[in-house]
Amino acid sequence: MAKFICEKCESTIELLSHTIKWENNKVVSPEAMCCNDYMVEIKEKGKGFGGIIKRPGGTVSGKF
Repeated sequence: MAKFICEKCESTIELLSHTIKWENNKVVSPEAMCCNDYMVEIKEKGKGFGGIIKRPGGTVSGKF
């Protein structure tokens, strides 16, 4: 899930899935549009997969 905010009117939306593309030297999401402009993604701390723990033998422990 990704959260987006409009820089002009400050409205927010949450999208379960979205695509990304490169446009005008920026990474944008076409599904996140407001006020005829692309919205900015809000980065949340503590979200994601986390780190991979490597053991001394080169094996990986833990599950995703």
